[in-house]
Amino acid sequence: MFESKDFFDGWMRFIMPILEHVEGNKIDVSRDQDQSRLYGFLAERLFNIYLWKMQDDEDYSVLNFPIVKF
Repeated sequence: MFESKDFFDGWMRFIMPILEHVEGNKIDVSRDQDQSRLYGFLAERLFNIYLWKMQDDEDYSVLNFPIVKF
């Protein structure tokens, strides 16, 4: 997924300020198991946005594949 250090560093510069801001709001994630995954869920959703941003800004391309269920 991360083919270069520059790509990974860019992802970290993009996601960490967002996650730190959310964490700074003192959201109570101790109530149940799903809420304790808040930061992981948020990072997963924002990764697609980062990919779209990188596709427009840099020389990266994003491949989309259909999901096949058997």
